[in-house]
Amino acid sequence: MPTIKGKTYRNNDEIADLGTLIEGSYSDAIDVRGCDIVAFQFSITNIGTDVTITLELSLDGTNYANYSYDGSNYTVTAAGNVILYFEACRAITYARASYVSQTGGTPTVAVKVKVV
Repeated sequence: MPTIKGKTYRNNDEIADLGTLIEGSYSDAIDVRGCDIVAFQFSITNIGTDVTITLELSLDGTNYANYSYDGSNYTVTAAGNVILYFEACRAITYARASYVSQTGGTPTVAVKVKVV
């Protein structure tokens, strides 16, 4: 069962609020051992030109890697909600959301997560 911000989630319908990120920061790490799917929802407002976000995964909770086949980030060019997820995470121990950078504007990036 996943642990998010010190709370163990047993109900697959629960959604955890990870708060608002600032540029160059990341959310609390989530212990995802035994999960099948982890979905992060990024709610982005006040976007200028773009906002760059990504998911980061870790085996040990210290060293994180970008979750993409080529190491690239995800660039958002319009305000709204973006969901990034990964499946079959039984080999992964921790996951977190990352607000990498912005170009223009004063964006707000709020993050929620659901694990199944």
